[in-house]
Parts: sequence; structure tokens; C-alpha cells
Amino acid sequence: MIRNLTYKQIFIGYSVAILLSVFFIIKIAVAPTIQTIKTYKYNTEKYELISSASGDILLIKKRRSVFDSMYNKTAGITLEVRKQILSDISSYCSKNSLQVHTFPEQHIYQSKLIAVETNTIIIKGNFKGLLKLINYIESSVTYSKISSVNFYTTTNRKLKTEELFLELIFQNINNDEYIDNNRNY
Repeated sequence: MIRNLTYKQIFIGYSVAILLSVFFIIKIAVAPTIQTIKTYKYNTEKYELISSASGDILLIKKRRSVFDSMYNKTAGITLEVRKQILSDISSYCSKNSLQVHTFPEQHIYQSKLIAVETNTIIIKGNFKGLLKLINYIESSVTYSKISSVNFYTTTNRKLKTEELFLELIFQNINNDEYIDNNRNY
């Protein structure tokens, strides 16, 4: 059958066969090799970034500690006051059938001369018990002062009842001389 073909047809046939075999060789052997090389380069770049990240993390931690020491001078004192507020109020509430509902994060305002700490606590209970709690705080708590008292009610849709809440806002005002002398290092 090949004998009936002309030289031109045989040449074209061999050329097509060579091109097809080159295409299959590239598809089977060369393309995965190129993909593996690209993956290797990508993974080595990631490895270099990860290995250099530990130094960056230490630098960031150092900068953060400097920042915290500059802008959060009251950290040790405020944490103690916050714990004391929660401890005293929760012990009073457990003895008098009241419930601490929420105790959100405190807010700290700081200028060059003073730092103002604001703590908010919300308590659920009856009116008489909440008034007694306010009296207890006003008469016996010395580490912080009440700056605002707010009563409000909400409707509990599951129980179809009205619930009374008391929002207390405590504020402490500290000057920097006191803070600097009492800071824990």
C-alpha cells in the first residue's frame, strides 16, 4: 500500500506522524514537568516567606508592647477595678435573687494628664432589689463611683412578660502620676 503512494504523500504522512508523536510526548512528559517546576518555585517562595515571618512576628510583638505601654498605662489598675466591680455585684446579686445580664468591655479615655475608665453593667431583677443594689454600691463601694443609673424594661416574647433591667455606669478618673507610681512592671 505504501508502494502506491508518491514521495510527496509519504513525506506528508511521516511529517504528520512525527508531529503527532511530538505532541503526545509534550503532552505526556514535558507538560507535567513544567507544571512541577512552577509548583516547586511557588512552594519555595512560600517557604521563604514563612521562614522570614518569625522575625517579623517578633518585631510586631515588640512594637505592640511599646504601643501598649504608651497608650494603655492604666491596664493593670483598670483590670483590678473591673474584676472588683464584677466580683462585688455578682456576689450581691446571688444573695438577693438578682441576675447580672451583661458586662460589656470597658471604655478608656486617656489624655496627657488623666485617664477616665468607664465600666457598664446591666442587671436584671425586681425594682426593690435593684434599688437596694444601688444603695449598697453607693454606701460601700469605694474603688469606683456610679456616674449613671438607668432603669428600662423589655418584653420577653417567649414568656410574654415584662423584665426590668438596671444599667449602671461606673467611672474612675486617674491622673498619670498615680498611674505611673502604681503600675506593675
